[in-house]
Amino acid sequence: MIDKYCRKSGLDRKSFADKCGISFELIQYLENPQKTEEMLIERCAAAFGMKVSVFKGEEEPEPTFEEKLSDTIAAARFPKIRSFLLDPSCCSDPAKAISLFAKERVSLAEKNLILYLSTNALYRFCETNCSFFGFDRYLFKLHTSLFERYLQETEKRQIPEEEKAELINIARNNVFACDTMENIAIRIAEPFAEELEEKIKNQNRDFYEDLEFPFRWEFDEELMKIRILAMDGALRHEIKLLTVKERTK
Repeated sequence: MIDKYCRKSGLDRKSFADKCGISFELIQYLENPQKTEEMLIERCAAAFGMKVSVFKGEEEPEPTFEEKLSDTIAAARFPKIRSFLLDPSCCSDPAKAISLFAKERVSLAEKNLILYLSTNALYRFCETNCSFFGFDRYLFKLHTSLFERYLQETEKRQIPEEEKAELINIARNNVFACDTMENIAIRIAEPFAEELEEKIKNQNRDFYEDLEFPFRWEFDEELMKIRILAMDGALRHEIKLLTVKERTK
């Protein structure tokens, strides 16, 4: 129809649109409604940074970073610790780190980071005999069960009775004689995490010194390691992602 009148009046489509006082896009739409509608939908979707299928309501939109972050934190057993670990002041790439935590209550990466923090704080406690965490309380509760296990294991050892009695006496008075520092750190990671969660929740920052904060962490996907970096970028530690069972072998 439009082509017919354009030829009759000797006008091209743009001039015909001007003569009619309407936009050229409307002329295109009148000529091919379906194709023009698709084009308009594509333009609208692009303007909002969406896929066409999302704009048309055929798919759910991809969550924003803020939505992913909120969901990831909400799913955590220790949401304040997770929020702390994902904060840009602590994490080199929060968008990438979210995928490590996903929607797990406590992800493997998170367990390794919490264990790193508890181990460092424990070593500092042993060196300085002071801490803003309740290590005295943790270790007192742990000592009895560790000593009972150490006693059983020592009784089986083929060593002189005098030496055996001396080892047992030392372990009775020193929890660190009952097991390795690393294994003890694993056993107290749970109460440590609970206390750290409360400290962050109450905006109590007295623990920063115990954790050698500030620091930043990043994940190396190729090596499956977490790197702990000083704020100047210097490497402090590397943590291989391992389960508790793998760490206690």
